[in-house]
Amino acid sequence: QPPPRPPTDPPPIDRHAIERIRRSVAMLPPGQKALTREEAMTMLRQLDAAEGRLDHLQQALNDLLER
Repeated sequence: QPPPRPPTDPPPIDRHAIERIRRSVAMLPPGQKALTREEAMTMLRQLDAAEGRLDHLQQALNDLLER
């Protein structure tokens, strides 16, 4: 059972929102700016949280292998 996440973790990544943005970006002409500052900051927070979860899982797997 994984330990509870600290309350400072951002909400889980909303894959539907990411897909909606991906489709919007795909329709833009080349060179067109795609994200607002707020959208970019949200995605960066989500990426940081996802990387933290991956690091935690990798460490847990390494701990299991060392047993």
